[in-house]
Amino acid sequence: MRVTALFFDSSGAELRAHHSTATGQSGGWSGAVVGSSFSLRKTQLIIPPDAVRLRVALVSGGPETTTGVMFIDDLSVARHPVPPTVLAGNFFPNPTFEEGAQLDHPPSALPAGGWQRGGNDSAIDQVITNNSVSPSHSLRSVTITRAGTGMVLVSQPLGMVTNDDVLDVQWHQIYSIPEGNMR
Repeated sequence: MRVTALFFDSSGAELRAHHSTATGQSGGWSGAVVGSSFSLRKTQLIIPPDAVRLRVALVSGGPETTTGVMFIDDLSVARHPVPPTVLAGNFFPNPTFEEGAQLDHPPSALPAGGWQRGGNDSAIDQVITNNSVSPSHSLRSVTITRAGTGMVLVSQPLGMVTNDDVLDVQWHQIYSIPEGNMR
């Protein structure tokens, strides 16, 4: 599994990709979702020249030998510097995944703010309620079969930042990838 950030130009061409992959188990993993604690993940991205849009996705997909689970919550993106909570100046919608349609029904839930599903198996990525940093919801990506791919993604314009600005991106995560490496 991974959290991927992609920058696009005005024609829709991809300019730069950054993949934050998950391997093994996160520090807070206790063997089950309930009782595991989220760890804070931070990264910085430099906006490439001509970028007008940023897409962030929680993605499942890898070699057929790879299975696992990954949860994220409180995803936020803001111009540098980073405060310790949801980033001040965050321009990504619904960072806590607390707004949306059918949020308490995982197979059909979808966070508000332009979040979409992708891949060939829509059951891989779900909004869940049994563990979160925010009040009650987080995103889950789980691969239990080895044939499918899935993602939940959101794409936002970069009108409020300029080329070569530094973006701080942070989220809380839990993961367990017992075999292989999600790409």
